[in-house]
Parts: sequence; C-alpha cells; structure tokens
Amino acid sequence: MEGQFENPLVIGKTAVPRCFRNINVKSLPVTWRFNKKAWMTSALFTEWVKDLNSKMKRAGRNVLLLLDNAPSHPVDLNLSNVKLLFLPANTTAKLQPLDQGIIQDMKQFYRKRLLRSVLAKIDDESVVSAESVSKSLNVLDAVQWVNSSIKDVKADTVTKCFRKAGFKESLFASDSVVVDDDDDDDDEDDNVPIQELVELMRVANKKISLGDTMTVKEYLDVDSNIPNGEDLSENWESDLLQTHKNTESEPVDSDSDDECSGVAPTPEPICDLKTHQDALKCIDQLKVYCMNKDLGSVSAMFSRAGEELEKLSVDALCSTLFL
Repeated sequence: MEGQFENPLVIGKTAVPRCFRNINVKSLPVTWRFNKKAWMTSALFTEWVKDLNSKMKRAGRNVLLLLDNAPSHPVDLNLSNVKLLFLPANTTAKLQPLDQGIIQDMKQFYRKRLLRSVLAKIDDESVVSAESVSKSLNVLDAVQWVNSSIKDVKADTVTKCFRKAGFKESLFASDSVVVDDDDDDDDEDDNVPIQELVELMRVANKKISLGDTMTVKEYLDVDSNIPNGEDLSENWESDLLQTHKNTESEPVDSDSDDECSGVAPTPEPICDLKTHQDALKCIDQLKVYCMNKDLGSVSAMFSRAGEELEKLSVDALCSTLFL
C-alpha cells in the first residue's frame, strides 16, 4: 500500500467558479470544497476525515493519520478505522513524513506543469508581462495539475520520507516497494523534476517580464507565506460565524471569483489549426466537454495529450532561444 494517495481535497473560494460553468463539479479529479478564504477549516477537515474513515471501514482497513496541532484539526473526533496521532509542538518539520520531501516533490511537479503550460501559450517572438500570464491561468487548470502531480510522486519517495522521519524499517517489509539504502541521497531520478524546472525557468526569465530574475527556489516557495488554515484570532468565533453566513449566501455561479477573472467565456470552436497554441485551445474545450459528460477517463487522456503538446511547444521555444 506504500505510496498510495487519497483523492486530493482542493479548497477554492466559490462553489462553482466561472471556469467550472460548463462541467459537472462531481466529475473533477479532486474533491472540491469552498469557503470565502479558501482555507482548511475544522468543518472541512471533519467531513474529509469521516469520509476517509467510512472508506477504510468498507475496505476492512485501519490506518494511522499523522497531524500537527493546527486549529483546523479537531482532537475530539470518534473514528472507528482512522487513528489520529498529533505530533508534539514544533516537531512537524522533523517528524511529519510529508515535510521530508513528499510535499516538495509534488510542488515541483505542479510548478513544472504550470510553467510549461504558460510558456506553451507564448508565441516564439513574444515577451509577455507577468499580469498577462496570470490571466491565462484558471482554477480548472490548477485542479488538473494537482491531480496529475500527486500521481507523479513515486512510491519509493514516500517510503524514503517515512524513513527519514524516523519510522522503523519493519513498516516497509512489503514487497511492493524496495528501497536501496545506497540510493537515498544520490538517486538520479529524484533530480529529474528539478532539472526540468531549471530549464523551464531559463525560458521563463527570457519570455516573461518578471522585473527581477527569479530563481527556482524562489519560484517553488512563492506561496510559502500564504495562510491556508483558520487561526484562533481574538474574534475567531464571530469571524467563523460570519464566514458561515457568507458561504450560505454564496451564489452557485459566482462572477466575483477573482481566481478565474482572466477566463473568458467559452470561445468559438477553432476549425483551422495552424499552431500548437491553436491545438491546445481545442484540447481544453474537449477536456471541459468530457468532464461535463462525466467522461473522466477520456478527459484524463486529453490532459495527457495536452501535456505532451505543451512539451513539444516549449522544446521548440527552447531551441529558438538557446541556439
């Protein structure tokens, strides 16, 4: 069972962002939830972990869930098949396997997809502003990148991170994953995502007007200081009540979601395909159509096709820039 991930939980700001208008939200490759701040809350965590408990009960499994002491993690949940283990304060960076490289690995895959998608949409002769780049992205893209990036995290990476966090070797007796001690620090495959990201950043720094040149580390950590969970401020009770009221009154199809402000209405079908960019627009429309018809496997196929086309487009761009 090592290296298996649950369906990702993604939290946005509205029930149905504009870029979700033509699709069935239940057909997304993630579990979509929302609140005004796009934060993890105790209510959302409780719903998620109870669903996990029901799944484990049906499968006849018992699992251990390692958690920090964030306010969004209730300590009084009564679960039959999921045991919650809260790590001591200020030890998460050392004892939480996710923090030993799993999150970082997933972020590398995600940011590689994001940057490659942006660069694939830029004409060979163009240099674009950061503002125009932000308008070319939407939440639907992010949801698909999250799902694909988690699947790219290898089982032996997960095992290594558990071992690094101090878990006993007896936990990894399964035949499904074999990890060589000699490969822990110098596995060349582990460096592939970061090497690809370095190359993409070279192109980005030439094709996107960023002001100052951005390093790969700065790009990976660009959102590290953004709050992602509720805190216990002095007025936390009234704030939580107000958030609940606002969420209840949220229109289903909101035009206020600034996450999708750069997304135009569904464009007219393109009949004359001359460039990679034209083809990518068509693939995007096909993905939306498939999700609207609950054709998840077909949508995933088009997503993979889109990624391959983006790679070709960026490779062509690189050959132009670095001849």
